[in-house]
Amino acid sequence: MNTLKIFNDLKQTMEPAAAQRIAEIINSVYEELTNTVTKTEFNELKEIVRELAEAQKRTEASLQDLSHNVADLSKNMSRLEKQVQELCREIKFFKLD
Repeated sequence: MNTLKIFNDLKQTMEPAAAQRIAEIINSVYEELTNTVTKTEFNELKEIVRELAEAQKRTEASLQDLSHNVADLSKNMSRLEKQVQELCREIKFFKLD
């Protein structure tokens, strides 16, 4: 933004001090506007947040499924350990020395 041009244009019709102050205010407003989020950018961010929330839900569901699978594997492992122990006892029982 060319505030010097704005100042020069304004001082042709008003006092230089007033023209300078108006040019400074216009520059400040311009800087604030350039640092704000546009409606399009905001809508893009909303869509990204929506996608992240959906991904989080899928991740949580997958983690819950994994947790159930680990619990099932743990139960199966316990049963297997008991069966192996029983087999070991039977082998010792039938072992001829």
